[in-house]
Parts: sequence; structure tokens; C-alpha cells
Amino acid sequence: MSGKVPRSRGVLASLLKHANTRGTFSLALANVYLGLKEKDRALELLAKAVDQHEVGLFVQSDPIYDPLRGDARFAVLLHKMNLN
Repeated sequence: MSGKVPRSRGVLASLLKHANTRGTFSLALANVYLGLKEKDRALELLAKAVDQHEVGLFVQSDPIYDPLRGDARFAVLLHKMNLN
């Protein structure tokens, strides 16, 4: 979100490289994709994070998720978490 796309892509590559061996959290990956403005992929991983119980109440109010608030899929996730 800060505009440091090459650095963000590097962080993403590192997370993806170690995802299988270290159990990288879906929420961390979702946040990186959100920062890269890849909303579809971010929502996919956020849904996975919800299923894996990685997401807490903060998702309802944290400004990082503001770009998703108008998306029906985000509303479905909030409903799934009983947050709406």
C-alpha cells in the first residue's frame, strides 16, 4: 500500500517459498496481496484465513481492509464470522 511494489513482491515471494514448509499464515499472504492491490487473490486468501480461524475481530475495523469493504465477498466473510 505504501507503493513499494518491488519490495512487496519480494516479501510475497519469500512467504510463498516457505508457505509449505513453515505453515505461512493465509492472513499474511492476503495482506501482502491487498497491499499489491490484487483484491481477488487477497479475498481468496482471507476466506482461507477465516476457515483456518486466523482472523480476529480486527478485520471488521482495521483500515487495511477498507479497499474490500464495498465487495460483497468481504461482507460474506464478515457474516461468516458473525461480525455484521
